Order: sequence, then C-alpha cells, then structure tokens
Amino acid sequence: MKLLMVEDDDQSRELSCRLITHEFAYLTILQADDGKSGLDLFREHFPDIVISDITMPGMDGIALAAKIKALRPETKIILLTAHSDKRRLSVSMELGINDYIVKPIDFKALTTAIQACLDEIGHEVRRGHR
Repeated sequence: MKLLMVEDDDQSRELSCRLITHEFAYLTILQADDGKSGLDLFREHFPDIVISDITMPGMDGIALAAKIKALRPETKIILLTAHSDKRRLSVSMELGINDYIVKPIDFKALTTAIQACLDEIGHEVRRGHR
C-alpha cells in the first residue's frame, strides 16, 4: 500500500512522514512539496491514501483532491489545514474527503484517520470493490 504526503512545509512533511512510517511500517510513503508535484506523483504511483495540506502555493489541496477523485474516486484523502474554515470543510466533504485535520497536527488524530482509511480499503477489498 502507498501513501502520498503533500505538504509545502518541509519540516512538517518530514516529521509527519517519519511518524507515519513508525506507526505504519508496511506503507510506502511518497512525498511532494506542492499540489502539482503531488498530482504528478499520484499519476505515476496511484497511492491508496493521500494526505494533503489545503493551503499551498499554486494548486491548493482542495483542487488536488478534486483532480485525484476525478482520476481515481476510491482514493482515500485526508486534508490538513491551519484554519477551521466551514466553507472549505463543506467543499471537502462534497468531494468525498475522508477526514479533515486542523493544524498543528495531532498525530494521534492523524494515525486514527489513516487507520480508518486502511480499514475502509480492507472492507472494499473483501467486498470486491477494489
């Protein structure tokens, strides 16, 4: 299984990836520092889970999520944001985003969200939907 982390803050991205690797050693972690690079990596590797910051230069996380869902609707997406914006939350949910985590990142909440995505993928596999 593959997970793509898209975050423009290098320190936050690196720390998050280290912690995710520690909790989920079997996941292959891909990293991108902006939406365009994230979309390129997505098209190349088709990760099962994408974690993306919302506010990034160029393509933001919501635009990235919309493009990913158009390419592969079953992809699980977790969005990260520094602001609890109800409009963005509403748009995110309409896109079928799996979870929305407000920064600073609570790593227990992040690992719980990742595990929920993995559980959902497992159910889809058992039902033959993947």
